[in-house]
Amino acid sequence: MGGARIETTERSVWRSAVVVSTPRTGSKLLSELLTATGVVGHPSECFNPAVLESFSRHDGGRTSYATYIDHYLSEATSANGVRGVALKWNGWRWLRAMERARSDDLSASDADVIARLFPHARWAHLQRLDTARQAISWYRAFASGIWRRDGEHPGRPELRDSYIPNYRNIRWLEEIAIDHNRRWDTYFAEQGITALPLAYEELAEDPAPVLRRLLAFLDIEAPADLAAVQSGLLRQADELSERWLETYLERRADLPPSPWAGE
Repeated sequence: MGGARIETTERSVWRSAVVVSTPRTGSKLLSELLTATGVVGHPSECFNPAVLESFSRHDGGRTSYATYIDHYLSEATSANGVRGVALKWNGWRWLRAMERARSDDLSASDADVIARLFPHARWAHLQRLDTARQAISWYRAFASGIWRRDGEHPGRPELRDSYIPNYRNIRWLEEIAIDHNRRWDTYFAEQGITALPLAYEELAEDPAPVLRRLLAFLDIEAPADLAAVQSGLLRQADELSERWLETYLERRADLPPSPWAGE
């Protein structure tokens, strides 16, 4: 991403596929799989202030929000006119505020913002049913600094077996995941949006049926080779994660949530 030159290209959009999630639910896996189909745009989690800050830092602050958002909306759109988008709750809150400021209409409705950014949107809500495992995974990514494992970066995070996690931090992360899922559900109800529910557990077990269900929901014909679509991501959970989980579940009821402050 770094100092990449930003360019924009106007593309007509007949469908926006908006996938919302919380961290460590397989959102990167799903985004890579959708991109690999060639028919659902190029979803990526670029709609957040950190990405804009990164570009601005590398070009001396010359990248405006308008240039940044136009670039990524174009990048997210495939040649068949489908825009793929991946959103987290806080990223969506930021994006709405920035769009209202951009249009000089702070009273613009969410429907107006959605129509402008994501024309003809259909939404899917990706969740991890086991929020305890989600919180363990999230904490481990924070503690190790390793957020993905693939063929190019196959090594496990450098955490010794003797490493003792802060279980109160894990409880805090689990509460955030649960809260943000509730916020999405409430938001969909308020906006009259029917979102397709998707489960990480099903996606990780067998991606093809999940992809087929999502494509049908989007009214997009599935490619003939859908079953062969793959991602380069590798599973990160291991025996250490399982040991943490066992201890966490034993202690969870008595753990006060404590915000992550790094170590």
